[in-house]
Amino acid sequence: MEAGDLVLFMRPISIESIPINRELYNFPKVIIFEILAGCNLKCIMCPQPKLTRKKGLMDFKLFQKLVDEIAEINPDTEIWSPIMGELFLQPLKIFEYLKYMKTKGLKKKNINTNLNLFKPEYIDNLAECDLNKLTVGLDAATEATYDKVRVGGDFKVVEKNIDALLKAKASGQLPSLEITLQFIVQDENIHEEELFKQKWTGSGATIKIRHKLGWGTGVAADNLSIPDSERNIPCPWLMRTLSIHWTGKAAQCDSMWDGQEYMGDLNQQTISEVWLSELQERRKRHLKNDFNFYPCHTCKDWQCGLSEIYN
Repeated sequence: MEAGDLVLFMRPISIESIPINRELYNFPKVIIFEILAGCNLKCIMCPQPKLTRKKGLMDFKLFQKLVDEIAEINPDTEIWSPIMGELFLQPLKIFEYLKYMKTKGLKKKNINTNLNLFKPEYIDNLAECDLNKLTVGLDAATEATYDKVRVGGDFKVVEKNIDALLKAKASGQLPSLEITLQFIVQDENIHEEELFKQKWTGSGATIKIRHKLGWGTGVAADNLSIPDSERNIPCPWLMRTLSIHWTGKAAQCDSMWDGQEYMGDLNQQTISEVWLSELQERRKRHLKNDFNFYPCHTCKDWQCGLSEIYN
């Protein structure tokens, strides 16, 4: 393959590849907790390096309050963390948060990490959390490409940590944990998509290939190219997901990554109250194909569709 002669192996974006959800839920199906805001990397597909709002760690009592509500209303709610952060900046504190979700019986506990700051000695702590998924943002099959995409990271350290996790899983130390290696397709790594699949197939890890998000207008995502005139479906994120920043402020979705607009304050409100107020009205507008309001009128992330999963 000649330089510049790139081929997108992942299926192209189309209306048919986007999950359609027209149900109005009384409680979010997915909640994204920003337990910690702040990151050690400056990845090119993430707006975190441009973050202007204050960074910090969610108050543990606030976290307990929110987890308690989820446990009471729907412990099957899918939990992800973080939004604009790397959890292993404060590993010992983070394990307290993750273990609390286990004690309350939450059934779908998942985290994302770049794994640079993880250490093999944390595996015992990780096992106590009984997580369901740990997704590693890898996005490259070689060190040269990793350095271009995951700026500030150490490819060799990450691969060493992945190996330690996979060995722990194979030995039975992490029996319930699905270890997922994620590859976000973008111009800088598109030539390594097939190599990435080949490299990790059969390793014991799940391979996740997904389209690049724009985080609203946070980063350029020219791959999201379906014309607005062809849109006739609600946003999958808006219909199912609530984002909670570390301060307790509730955002509509990841397009509000910098706190541009908030839908409520969970220090004073419940998740249900926030979910069923203005956000419910916005979901109803989407069901009527009315997307003419901020941030939906400029956001293209509804186009991303489902990821491709391999083992």
